Amino acid sequence: MGFAAKQAIDALRRRNVATAPVLRTAGISERDLAASSPLNHRISAMGQSRLLDCAAEAIEDSAFGLHLAEQADPRDAGIIFYAVSAAENVGEAWSLLARYSRIANEAVRVKLTATPEGLVVEVGFVGLPRPLGRQGAEFMMAVALRALRELAGRDIRPIRAAFAPASLRICRMRFDCHPG
Repeated sequence: MGFAAKQAIDALRRRNVATAPVLRTAGISERDLAASSPLNHRISAMGQSRLLDCAAEAIEDSAFGLHLAEQADPRDAGIIFYAVSAAENVGEAWSLLARYSRIANEAVRVKLTATPEGLVVEVGFVGLPRPLGRQGAEFMMAVALRALRELAGRDIRPIRAAFAPASLRICRMRFDCHPG
């Protein structure tokens, strides 16, 4: 739905970086980003991924997705944030995110695995050519953590986080909380 793309453009503007060349390279128009667009354009996962990668290059920040997530307000993600906020616990919040994430980004696949040690959250991205996706994956995982922290009112931390090589495009986080 363009949440990450809008955040990236705002970050570029705050740094006085010309957005037109970045948007052009990513194949996205200003109209696509406009919240009041009469056609209510949807930004594809491919376009959003390209935009984050191009923005990272434009400002020479290899951790752009993570830095962007630090500044983002999870509420700006819209319906996804509010769907997750209906959860009674962290496990249910991840479950709701897994269920509804494809509404916001058609490339995202969330898999949850309960283990005796806690909950393993695995996020994969399908349909994106290699090596796209790194900045978007890091952004998504970091924003999801920020949202959970805010909703739970606790400093939730994964006990382990791993990002697979771009060829696999899978992110895993293990939490020491139990899903139930």
